[in-house]
Amino acid sequence: PRLVALSPLPERWFADRTADGSLADSEGVSGEEALAALAEAGIVRAEGEAVVLDRSFETEWHEEMASLADASPAELRAAVAETDDVPDVSAVRSEGKQWFVAEGDHALIPLPILVAELAAVRTLPSSLGPARVAAAPMLRQFLDTCPVCDADLVPSSTTSCCGSNRYASETRVCPACQQRVFTIPDADEGP
Repeated sequence: PRLVALSPLPERWFADRTADGSLADSEGVSGEEALAALAEAGIVRAEGEAVVLDRSFETEWHEEMASLADASPAELRAAVAETDDVPDVSAVRSEGKQWFVAEGDHALIPLPILVAELAAVRTLPSSLGPARVAAAPMLRQFLDTCPVCDADLVPSSTTSCCGSNRYASETRVCPACQQRVFTIPDADEGP
């Protein structure tokens, strides 16, 4: 935080919206509205204390992730461009890893997150409109394996350098891709 305060860059560049880059906009449809839309469409439902995915949606989502997992950056950009409500992306390669940047945003979107979220948006019913994109980051919590390499996701430290969520109870990381796929917020802490 002290380095951010000293930086000439705007503080909002370091603010943590979703703990990872995402196709979802931080404005517009709220998380609560997106979850309500998913429940109304039958995509998620409560089972006791847990929220579970509809089996047919989960199967279709995983099939769509598998179809996007081996796509080239150009093919992924084309898939994004043909999907309603999703901002265009640019591909960036850094230190041997593939990243994407959504139009009008600065956050780097790791390849596993782009694949998971794009597949979710493409699988969700179009009747959800913009809630499809807002729901995509929250659907990543249902992943047990990496959407790109199919490695089992493992819990990892919640601390890292710039942009990590200080108020997280756990992160799930792909050990093969070395990318954070989902951050579980700590309900007891945070601003």
